[in-house]
Amino acid sequence: VDWAIVGIGVNCCQRAEDFPPEIRDRACSLAMAAGRKIDRCRVAAAMMEALWEMDASLFTGKENMLRFYRENCVTIGKEISVVGAGEIRHGRALDVDDKGALVVQFSDSHVEAVNAGEVSIRGMYGYV
Repeated sequence: VDWAIVGIGVNCCQRAEDFPPEIRDRACSLAMAAGRKIDRCRVAAAMMEALWEMDASLFTGKENMLRFYRENCVTIGKEISVVGAGEIRHGRALDVDDKGALVVQFSDSHVEAVNAGEVSIRGMYGYV
C-alpha cells in the first residue's frame, strides 16, 4: 500500500437536542458521556498521537498490533451487517485475519475476509 485515506467521526460537543430526533435516543457525544465541556483540539491531538503510534507499530510490531486489535475489537462475536458493492449482507464477525481484514460468516454460512465496506453491529436498536 502506497497510501490510504482514513476518516473518523467523533461527536465531541453535541447536546442531546443537537442530534436528529430519529437517533436522539441512542446518539451520544464525548461531552454528554463525560458530563463536561470537551476541548476538540485536545481530542484531535490525542487521536493523532494514538494513530502515529499505531502507524509506527505497523513496521515494528505487526503481530502485537494485530493481537491488541483482536482483543479490543468490539465487532468480533457480534451479529453485523456489511454494506459494500451496492448490497447489504448479514452475518457474524468471527475474527480479524493476519492482514487486518474482518473475518465474517454470512447468513448463508459462507466465510469471507472483508477488508472494505461499512460494518454495522446489531444491537438493541437494530444495526447501528
